[in-house]
Amino acid sequence: MKALLKVRVQDSNKTNENYTTPDDSTETNYLTINEVEAAEIALLKIAQIQAFSNELCCLQRDQKVGPFSSLKSLAPFLDSSGIMRVGGRLIHSDLSYDQKHQIIIPYSHSLTTLIISCEHRRSLHAGAQTTLSFVRQKYWPIRGKQIVKRCIRHVRTKTGITKRDLSKVCLLPSEEVQISDK
Repeated sequence: MKALLKVRVQDSNKTNENYTTPDDSTETNYLTINEVEAAEIALLKIAQIQAFSNELCCLQRDQKVGPFSSLKSLAPFLDSSGIMRVGGRLIHSDLSYDQKHQIIIPYSHSLTTLIISCEHRRSLHAGAQTTLSFVRQKYWPIRGKQIVKRCIRHVRTKTGITKRDLSKVCLLPSEEVQISDK
């Protein structure tokens, strides 16, 4: 996902190649935090527009989403950046804003797959439930259990890992189990 964000920022900001830091005159090719956040917001907006255009139009006109919308039960609202988030009853909790009001991401979008695979790696290739809990700290994928299971299954088949392989015990190399004469 970081690579996708980097490409997005470089497309929108061609001066990034020779960015000069305000403190000194050294040049760097690194992205700033603001650039990464701006790219993330732009990508999320694109994904939401592609998947939820009717719901976004309703929310931009300060109306509720339609009665037959798949998002109706989530009580969505637009935040200050124009991103659709989950409403709810956690207003008075001590959770962070991202945990109270997760960003809604569509089921069948490549950005959703990238987010889930990134969180799957961050959770050290944990199972579907753990990966979903990592994802839901900031995002709310539509049909979350299904998409996480599909992404994890795709990672296993892509790398050639089977359940039988995961259950095998790895043998230690002989030089690590031999007594040294030192």
